[in-house]
Amino acid sequence: MIAQTEINAFMTLVRRDNTGNTGWTRSRSSLRHTLSAIEAYNRTPTLANFNYIETCIGQIPGAKQTQYAAALARLQTTLQAEKIIAQDHELLERLSENTFRVNSGLSEYTKSFGELFTGKLRDLGRGDIWLDGGSGEAKAMIEYLEGGGRGSCVATGYEIPSQARVAVRDAEEEYEGQFHYVRGKYFSDITDRELGAGDGEFDLITDLNGVLYYTKTFEEDLTRYLQLLKVGGLLFCTAVHIEIAMEHAEGHDARRTTAFARWASNIKGVTMKVYKKTGACIFEKTSLKIKLPELAVDLYETRASQNDPLRRYTCNHTLPKEVEFL
Repeated sequence: MIAQTEINAFMTLVRRDNTGNTGWTRSRSSLRHTLSAIEAYNRTPTLANFNYIETCIGQIPGAKQTQYAAALARLQTTLQAEKIIAQDHELLERLSENTFRVNSGLSEYTKSFGELFTGKLRDLGRGDIWLDGGSGEAKAMIEYLEGGGRGSCVATGYEIPSQARVAVRDAEEEYEGQFHYVRGKYFSDITDRELGAGDGEFDLITDLNGVLYYTKTFEEDLTRYLQLLKVGGLLFCTAVHIEIAMEHAEGHDARRTTAFARWASNIKGVTMKVYKKTGACIFEKTSLKIKLPELAVDLYETRASQNDPLRRYTCNHTLPKEVEFL
């Protein structure tokens, strides 16, 4: 919510800069829609209502923007901090309500990730571990176990969808010691102890529109995935929709491949290939020493009309290696 003290400070500057002969009157003011939008947001603090405040400010006539420049500058400072709160709240709501796609079964994982995935899954034996980030219903893992899978399975998700809670509970009981679901936290807050294993101990990691799809800590979460993998282990993730400004990626053709794929191809300690059929990325860990080309965060913005956030980064490192395809 926008504190009443901030609204009062805004209105003090508005009244100070009002030039009308009869004083400031809300019903006739060019700011009335902005004030109504603020009140609506405070009653129901959704991202859509916050965005409407910004829309109303943008519709204030230019002359009035100039007249009330000090007041609007004060308000914008308040809104910058509030926007972060609104976006975080929106993301938590979506994760809690599972508005992301959550019911992908093993067939969709196979379709998205191809034969390398099915081969790796088939080869998992006792003592090998499969980690799935942003698992939703954990349907794929449960199907794997029901089919006689021998590997251990660790699912993660902020919230287990209500329709799957019984199935997950039953699976944890039936496959005790072989399957567990870590819930109630962002991936970055989950400890190795909660995962049941640490760096260099996971044979297979998957992320099908999971953690990397929405995370605010993208570079950190990808780094952790790669650190958790064994040397020779594989990470599969669906196409990651982020924008990266790359000044030193000679020959990069945005029509042929994404900026993410070019950037990820230059991570040290792994090889990365794009599954041409679906755009999925496949990382194989080749060294214990993982180093990602550093990204500077330019923008993270939760969008009211779309599940995935708008994420923009800048990479000033040289990215000589081009993308390989499967």
